[in-house]
Formats: sequence, structure tokens, C-alpha cells
Amino acid sequence: MRVEIINHDHLAINLNLDTIPRIDETINIALSEGGSISGVVNFIEHNISQNNNDHYVIIFLRPA
Repeated sequence: MRVEIINHDHLAINLNLDTIPRIDETINIALSEGGSISGVVNFIEHNISQNNNDHYVIIFLRPA
């Protein structure tokens, strides 16, 4: 599933995930450039388009 993760510094990354983390779970994503995005899942937004059968998720993080 297409997922966009946005942290508290408004840094965003797009991924394909099989499982969506739950609210209050802590996540850490290692980036290919050597950095990372981490935080606690604050809220999750599902975007569904009936016209083209598309579904993507936006996950907003707060500091851990």
C-alpha cells in the first residue's frame, strides 16, 4: 500500500508498506542516505478514490 510518512519537522517520505502501524506505535525508518525518520504515530489519514480504485495512507508522527 502506498504510504506517505510525515514527521514533526515536516520531513516526508513515500513508501510501500504491507502493514500500517497503529496510533501510538513508535516507528524508525532508516533512509538510504544514512539518516532516519522516527517518531510516534499521532494520526493516520486514509485517502480512497472510488473512480480509479486507488487507496493511499498518510501517517503523521509526533516526537518520541
